[in-house]
Amino acid sequence: MKSFIGLIVYSLILSANGQIKLNLSIQTPPINDAVFNGKFLKAYQLYEYSSQRNFISPGIEFDNLFLRGTDDFKLHGSLGFYYASSDFIGVYGNYDQNQLVSEIKTKVINIPFFVRGSIKISELIDNNRMGIELGVVTTAWIKYDLSEIASIKSLDVDGNVNGETIYQDRRNLVDGLGDKLTYKAVGGVFVYVNRFYLSFRMDLYSIGDLYVHRVNQAWNIPAKYSFYQLSHKEGRMKRTYSSITLSFRLTR
Repeated sequence: MKSFIGLIVYSLILSANGQIKLNLSIQTPPINDAVFNGKFLKAYQLYEYSSQRNFISPGIEFDNLFLRGTDDFKLHGSLGFYYASSDFIGVYGNYDQNQLVSEIKTKVINIPFFVRGSIKISELIDNNRMGIELGVVTTAWIKYDLSEIASIKSLDVDGNVNGETIYQDRRNLVDGLGDKLTYKAVGGVFVYVNRFYLSFRMDLYSIGDLYVHRVNQAWNIPAKYSFYQLSHKEGRMKRTYSSITLSFRLTR
Protein backbone atom coordinates (compact mmCIF):
# COMPACT_ATOMS: atom_id res chain seq x y z
CA MET A 1 0.00 0.00 0.00
CA LYS A 2 2.72 2.51 0.99
CA SER A 3 4.91 1.72 -2.03
CA PHE A 4 1.87 2.02 -4.31
CA ILE A 5 1.03 5.47 -2.93
CA GLY A 6 4.66 6.53 -3.23
CA LEU A 7 4.77 5.48 -6.88
CA ILE A 8 1.62 7.47 -7.66
CA VAL A 9 2.91 10.58 -5.92
CA TYR A 10 6.26 10.36 -7.73
CA SER A 11 4.59 10.07 -11.13
CA LEU A 12 2.30 13.01 -10.36
CA ILE A 13 5.17 15.25 -9.33
CA LEU A 14 6.78 14.59 -12.70
CA SER A 15 3.63 15.63 -14.57
CA ALA A 16 4.24 18.74 -16.72
CA ASN A 17 0.90 20.35 -15.79
CA GLY A 18 0.76 19.19 -12.20
CA GLN A 19 -0.07 21.61 -9.39
CA ILE A 20 0.41 21.09 -5.67
CA LYS A 21 -2.20 22.42 -3.24
CA LEU A 22 -2.33 22.56 0.55
CA ASN A 23 -5.91 21.89 1.61
CA LEU A 24 -8.02 22.43 4.69
CA SER A 25 -11.35 20.60 4.62
CA ILE A 26 -14.23 20.99 7.09
CA GLN A 27 -16.28 17.79 7.09
CA THR A 28 -19.80 17.54 8.43
CA PRO A 29 -22.77 15.15 8.18
CA PRO A 30 -25.11 16.16 5.36
CA ILE A 31 -28.42 17.79 6.23
CA ASN A 32 -30.52 14.62 5.94
CA ASP A 33 -28.15 12.74 8.27
CA ALA A 34 -28.28 15.52 10.86
CA VAL A 35 -32.08 15.66 10.83
CA PHE A 36 -33.08 12.01 10.46
CA ASN A 37 -30.18 10.23 12.15
CA GLY A 38 -31.62 7.38 14.22
CA LYS A 39 -35.26 8.39 13.73
CA PHE A 40 -36.27 5.61 11.35
CA LEU A 41 -34.51 2.58 12.81
CA LYS A 42 -36.44 -0.18 14.53
CA ALA A 43 -34.03 -0.93 17.35
CA TYR A 44 -30.50 0.46 17.22
CA GLN A 45 -29.63 4.03 16.47
CA LEU A 46 -26.64 4.96 14.36
CA TYR A 47 -23.46 5.92 16.13
CA GLU A 48 -23.48 9.58 17.09
CA TYR A 49 -20.39 11.78 17.17
CA SER A 50 -19.03 11.65 20.71
CA SER A 51 -17.28 15.02 20.41
CA GLN A 52 -17.93 17.57 17.67
CA ARG A 53 -20.11 16.80 14.67
CA ASN A 54 -17.82 18.75 12.38
CA PHE A 55 -14.09 18.15 12.10
CA ILE A 56 -11.17 19.66 10.22
CA SER A 57 -9.18 17.49 7.83
CA PRO A 58 -5.82 18.85 6.57
CA GLY A 59 -4.36 17.48 3.35
CA ILE A 60 -2.43 17.90 0.15
CA GLU A 61 -3.62 17.51 -3.46
CA PHE A 62 -1.88 17.07 -6.77
CA ASP A 63 -4.15 18.84 -9.25
CA ASN A 64 -4.36 19.68 -12.96
CA LEU A 65 -3.18 16.21 -13.95
CA PHE A 66 -3.75 14.62 -17.37
CA LEU A 67 -4.88 18.02 -18.64
CA ARG A 68 -7.03 18.08 -21.79
CA GLY A 69 -9.08 20.79 -23.51
CA THR A 70 -8.95 24.53 -24.19
CA ASP A 71 -9.56 27.74 -22.25
CA ASP A 72 -13.28 27.30 -22.89
CA PHE A 73 -13.43 23.83 -21.34
CA LYS A 74 -10.78 21.82 -19.54
CA LEU A 75 -10.81 18.24 -18.26
CA HIS A 76 -8.21 17.08 -15.75
CA GLY A 77 -7.62 14.85 -12.75
CA SER A 78 -6.48 15.25 -9.16
CA LEU A 79 -5.23 13.01 -6.37
CA GLY A 80 -5.19 13.98 -2.70
CA PHE A 81 -4.23 12.75 0.75
CA TYR A 82 -6.21 13.96 3.79
CA TYR A 83 -5.73 13.13 7.46
CA ALA A 84 -8.84 12.84 9.63
CA SER A 85 -9.62 11.79 13.19
CA SER A 86 -13.13 11.35 14.56
CA ASP A 87 -14.90 9.58 17.43
CA PHE A 88 -18.34 7.98 17.50
CA ILE A 89 -20.45 6.64 20.34
CA GLY A 90 -23.51 4.40 20.45
CA VAL A 91 -25.78 3.95 23.48
CA TYR A 92 -28.79 1.67 23.81
CA GLY A 93 -31.13 0.68 26.64
CA ASN A 94 -34.24 -1.52 26.52
CA TYR A 95 -37.22 -2.47 28.64
CA ASP A 96 -35.15 -5.18 30.41
CA GLN A 97 -33.02 -2.31 31.79
CA ASN A 98 -29.95 -3.59 29.92
CA GLN A 99 -27.50 -0.90 28.81
CA LEU A 100 -25.06 -1.17 25.90
CA VAL A 101 -22.35 1.42 25.25
CA SER A 102 -19.91 1.39 22.35
CA GLU A 103 -17.25 3.93 21.36
CA ILE A 104 -15.12 4.05 18.21
CA LYS A 105 -12.01 6.25 17.95
CA THR A 106 -10.49 6.47 14.49
CA LYS A 107 -7.60 7.94 12.53
CA VAL A 108 -7.64 7.64 8.74
CA ILE A 109 -6.06 8.84 5.52
CA ASN A 110 -8.64 9.74 2.88
CA ILE A 111 -7.32 9.44 -0.69
CA PRO A 112 -9.63 11.17 -3.20
CA PHE A 113 -9.17 10.78 -6.94
CA PHE A 114 -11.29 13.21 -8.97
CA VAL A 115 -11.99 13.91 -12.63
CA ARG A 116 -12.75 17.61 -13.00
CA GLY A 117 -14.36 19.60 -15.80
CA SER A 118 -14.19 23.39 -15.70
CA ILE A 119 -14.91 26.57 -17.66
CA LYS A 120 -13.42 30.04 -17.35
CA ILE A 121 -15.43 32.48 -15.21
CA SER A 122 -14.24 35.82 -16.51
CA GLU A 123 -11.75 37.25 -18.97
CA LEU A 124 -11.12 40.15 -16.58
CA ILE A 125 -9.64 37.99 -13.81
CA ASP A 126 -6.38 36.16 -14.24
CA ASN A 127 -6.35 32.36 -13.85
CA ASN A 128 -9.93 31.61 -12.77
CA ARG A 129 -12.30 28.70 -13.40
CA MET A 130 -15.38 26.94 -12.03
CA GLY A 131 -16.66 23.43 -12.59
CA ILE A 132 -17.75 20.04 -11.26
CA GLU A 133 -15.81 17.06 -9.92
CA LEU A 134 -16.66 13.36 -9.67
CA GLY A 135 -14.50 10.67 -8.17
CA VAL A 136 -13.75 7.96 -5.67
CA VAL A 137 -12.38 8.42 -2.16
CA THR A 138 -10.40 5.55 -0.67
CA THR A 139 -10.21 5.55 3.13
CA ALA A 140 -7.18 3.81 4.62
CA TRP A 141 -7.66 3.22 8.34
CA ILE A 142 -4.62 3.88 10.56
CA LYS A 143 -6.26 3.48 13.96
CA TYR A 144 -9.58 1.92 14.91
CA ASP A 145 -10.05 1.63 18.68
CA LEU A 146 -13.28 -0.05 19.73
CA SER A 147 -14.33 0.08 23.38
CA GLU A 148 -17.56 -1.53 24.59
CA ILE A 149 -19.33 -2.21 27.84
CA ALA A 150 -22.64 -4.00 28.41
CA SER A 151 -24.63 -4.03 31.64
CA ILE A 152 -27.02 -7.02 31.59
CA LYS A 153 -29.63 -7.19 34.34
CA SER A 154 -31.27 -10.23 35.91
CA LEU A 155 -34.92 -9.71 36.80
CA ASP A 156 -37.18 -11.49 39.26
CA VAL A 157 -40.75 -12.52 38.50
CA ASP A 158 -41.97 -9.04 39.43
CA GLY A 159 -39.58 -7.37 36.98
CA ASN A 160 -37.23 -6.04 39.65
CA VAL A 161 -33.46 -6.16 39.17
CA ASN A 162 -31.83 -8.81 41.37
CA GLY A 163 -28.45 -9.12 39.66
CA GLU A 164 -26.11 -7.60 37.07
CA THR A 165 -23.46 -9.01 34.74
CA ILE A 166 -20.88 -6.66 33.21
CA TYR A 167 -19.15 -7.44 29.91
CA GLN A 168 -16.43 -5.20 28.50
CA ASP A 169 -13.63 -5.22 25.96
CA ARG A 170 -11.35 -2.80 24.15
CA ARG A 171 -8.82 -3.15 21.34
CA ASN A 172 -7.49 -1.68 18.11
CA LEU A 173 -9.08 -3.56 15.20
CA VAL A 174 -6.60 -2.63 12.45
CA ASP A 175 -2.88 -3.25 12.04
CA GLY A 176 -2.04 0.06 10.41
CA LEU A 177 -2.29 1.81 7.06
CA GLY A 178 -3.89 -0.39 4.39
CA ASP A 179 -5.20 -3.11 6.72
CA LYS A 180 -8.77 -1.83 6.28
CA LEU A 181 -9.89 0.04 3.17
CA THR A 182 -13.31 1.47 2.35
CA TYR A 183 -14.49 3.37 -0.71
CA LYS A 184 -17.13 5.94 -1.57
CA ALA A 185 -18.26 7.84 -4.65
CA VAL A 186 -18.09 11.62 -4.19
CA GLY A 187 -19.31 14.57 -6.25
CA GLY A 188 -18.88 18.31 -5.92
CA VAL A 189 -18.59 21.77 -7.40
CA PHE A 190 -15.57 24.06 -7.22
CA VAL A 191 -14.23 27.49 -8.11
CA TYR A 192 -10.73 28.91 -8.06
CA VAL A 193 -9.12 32.29 -8.58
CA ASN A 194 -5.33 32.47 -8.92
CA ARG A 195 -3.91 30.41 -6.04
CA PHE A 196 -7.14 30.02 -4.05
CA TYR A 197 -9.57 27.15 -4.54
CA LEU A 198 -12.94 26.45 -2.88
CA SER A 199 -15.12 23.36 -3.27
CA PHE A 200 -18.25 21.79 -1.83
CA ARG A 201 -18.32 17.99 -1.87
CA MET A 202 -20.86 15.38 -0.84
CA ASP A 203 -20.65 11.61 -0.52
CA LEU A 204 -22.89 9.92 -3.10
CA TYR A 205 -22.53 6.22 -2.29
CA SER A 206 -20.50 4.19 0.22
CA ILE A 207 -18.85 0.88 -0.64
CA GLY A 208 -18.08 -1.00 2.55
CA ASP A 209 -18.85 0.23 6.06
CA LEU A 210 -17.38 0.98 9.47
CA TYR A 211 -17.54 -2.64 10.60
CA VAL A 212 -14.34 -4.66 11.13
CA HIS A 213 -14.93 -8.43 11.12
CA ARG A 214 -11.90 -8.99 13.34
CA VAL A 215 -14.17 -8.15 16.29
CA ASN A 216 -15.84 -11.55 15.77
CA GLN A 217 -12.65 -13.25 16.95
CA ALA A 218 -12.56 -13.69 20.75
CA TRP A 219 -14.48 -10.51 21.57
CA ASN A 220 -15.26 -10.64 25.29
CA ILE A 221 -18.83 -9.43 24.83
CA PRO A 222 -21.45 -11.86 23.48
CA ALA A 223 -22.72 -10.80 20.07
CA LYS A 224 -26.27 -10.37 21.37
CA TYR A 225 -25.02 -7.79 23.91
CA SER A 226 -22.55 -5.96 21.65
CA PHE A 227 -23.92 -2.67 20.32
CA TYR A 228 -21.23 -2.78 17.63
CA GLN A 229 -22.19 -6.21 16.30
CA LEU A 230 -25.92 -5.56 16.60
CA SER A 231 -25.58 -2.31 14.64
CA HIS A 232 -23.78 -4.16 11.86
CA LYS A 233 -26.47 -6.83 11.86
CA GLU A 234 -29.03 -4.08 11.30
CA GLY A 235 -26.99 -2.92 8.29
CA ARG A 236 -26.52 0.64 9.53
CA MET A 237 -22.73 0.91 9.94
CA LYS A 238 -22.26 3.55 7.25
CA ARG A 239 -21.44 7.22 7.42
CA THR A 240 -21.80 9.94 4.79
CA TYR A 241 -20.32 13.42 4.83
CA SER A 242 -20.46 16.73 3.07
CA SER A 243 -17.40 18.96 3.13
CA ILE A 244 -16.14 22.42 2.28
CA THR A 245 -12.53 22.47 1.14
CA LEU A 246 -10.30 25.54 0.97
CA SER A 247 -6.98 25.21 -0.85
CA PHE A 248 -3.91 27.31 -1.45
CA ARG A 249 -1.92 26.32 -4.51
CA LEU A 250 1.82 26.21 -3.98
CA THR A 251 2.40 26.02 -7.75
CA ARG A 252 0.52 27.70 -10.58
